[in-house]
Formats: sequence, structure tokens, C-alpha cells
Amino acid sequence: MKLLFLERVILETLGRGKRELHKICQDCSVEKNVVENILYKFFNEKLILKNKEAFLLDFSKREDFLEEIKKKGNIKEELKELLNYFLNIFINSENKVQFGLKKVWVGEKDEKMLELYLSKIDLLLKKAEASNKSNNSNKKLSLKKVIFWGSCEYELLIKEALKR
Repeated sequence: MKLLFLERVILETLGRGKRELHKICQDCSVEKNVVENILYKFFNEKLILKNKEAFLLDFSKREDFLEEIKKKGNIKEELKELLNYFLNIFINSENKVQFGLKKVWVGEKDEKMLELYLSKIDLLLKKAEASNKSNNSNKKLSLKKVIFWGSCEYELLIKEALKR
């Protein structure tokens, strides 16, 4: 099952618990008609249930569904979509978007430093995620930060380009 980015966002907010339509719209910062269309699709696919005025994930399907969305192909599509949106925002706007890309030769000492800093970033994000788990239900989902980081050899990117 391929999911669009906005579909994933709505599923993420429903994963936080039962939500009424206006709360979903608020939480995701998405217009009502867009949310209604996505909820209608999910309802027809039996991924969600409606309880009075609130929507919730159908937990009887949760395991199969989670397994499906975690497949490499689906993750790859989500990353491509996110990166594309991110770059559009970065290039086309005055918003506070931080982005850096460098192609540099890195010596052995600098590579070890880079690996250390990347692992520190990862640790920082894991700590932030853990500390926010207990009190995140009242925070707007759309206020989360999206953070990209990583490195690889230029040669790997060149080889990947040649596969196409």
C-alpha cells in the first residue's frame, strides 16, 4: 500500500488516539476538505473506525498495516516525497529552513569526528523523542521538527546514478 505524505500525517495523528475531525485538522495543519477526503479513503479501506464524531485506527488491522508501511519501498517513497517538499521550501521561500550539503574530502581524523558528531545527533534525537513520549498528546503534530543528517561516499551516489 502506497501512502502519500499527507495520508501518513493523518495516520500519525490518529496513532496518538481518537480524534474528532476539527482536532485532526488542527493537529496536522491541514484543511478540512483534504482531511475528510483522506478519512473517507481510510474508512473505505477499513483502516479507521468512526465512533460518534471521532475517528480512530482500526487496531484489528494495525499489525498488518504497520508491517506494510514499514516496507523498504514505502519508506523510500516517503523519504523521496519529504526531501522533495523540503528542498522546494528551502529553495523557494524565506522560511527558516536550515540545510547544508557539502562534497568534501575527509581525512581519517575528520571522518572519526564526523561519525562522533552524527552519533551525538542521533543520541540527542533519541533522548528528545523519549522525553516527549509521555507528554506529546496535547502538542500539535505539525509542530514537530523534521531533521535529516547522514553521509556517504560520493562514489556510492555515482554508482547509484549509473544504475538508472
